Amino acid sequence: GQTVTAHAIQIFKSNFKKAVRSSTEPVEMPMNIVPTQGTLPLWSLRTHRVAWCYYDKPLVYMPVGWQGSSTESSATFSNLSVTRGTTKHAIQMHPPWKPGGGTIYAEYLLKLPDVTPLKLVFTNAIRNHTATEPPSDGVTFRAWAGEEKLFERHTDSKIWVDGQADLSKFTGKKILLRLESHPGPKRDTTCDSSYWGEPMIVAGTLPLRPGKPSPRRVPPQLTDIQREELRSRARNIVKSQKKSAKNEFLFKLEDDYAAAIVLGKNGLADSAIAFGKGTRCVVFDGL
Repeated sequence: GQTVTAHAIQIFKSNFKKAVRSSTEPVEMPMNIVPTQGTLPLWSLRTHRVAWCYYDKPLVYMPVGWQGSSTESSATFSNLSVTRGTTKHAIQMHPPWKPGGGTIYAEYLLKLPDVTPLKLVFTNAIRNHTATEPPSDGVTFRAWAGEEKLFERHTDSKIWVDGQADLSKFTGKKILLRLESHPGPKRDTTCDSSYWGEPMIVAGTLPLRPGKPSPRRVPPQLTDIQREELRSRARNIVKSQKKSAKNEFLFKLEDDYAAAIVLGKNGLADSAIAFGKGTRCVVFDGL
């Protein structure tokens, strides 16, 4: 007989993300071990460190594994798939442009094997601009080992352009590999969203580049003279009803008709096949 009153309530669970903090001091990075014989795809790692700076100013470091757009400078970094002629996994970077321009780096701490050849391979391109945007004057792509420049190219290509850097002088060592996307000599950041397509470390001699199909063996081809020789032999077998070589076959049919096969370099594929009686016969080239 007791009266109970129920009150509806609503429960909220807060999930506030911590604000991303940049630092003028480089944060510690995990080591990436490059296999002795194989590849290390850099685009698949989340152990990278992004660093950016305004022109002629100190570097600013983002947390390890950071992706996104800097609230300070609008410098951006992301991993995505990009079609620039063909579709590739890529690292996308845009240098700082707010309130001023600068450059941006993707950094990887690597332990290299004591083996050669040893190289960094990649492709580069930039994004398309829309009809309402001014075009980019290109991006300068650079690869560094610490403060040593290994590669530099300025391009405004919208199609993948191959590139590589030799790492053989660093075998067995630890290096800080840095991929840089710089606005270029004019320091113009307009539409400078840039792509590093499938950058990877390749160690040792690989049978094939990853993703590349095995080369097809081209079968040996008969010359016109060789093909006519096979036809003549097939006719003679039908006429004489005798064979004289291992690659010749005779099949006797009714009413003195016969079939003859003379195998070519690729067996039945380029053989001569004759049907007939006496000097009257029909010859076919292969199957």
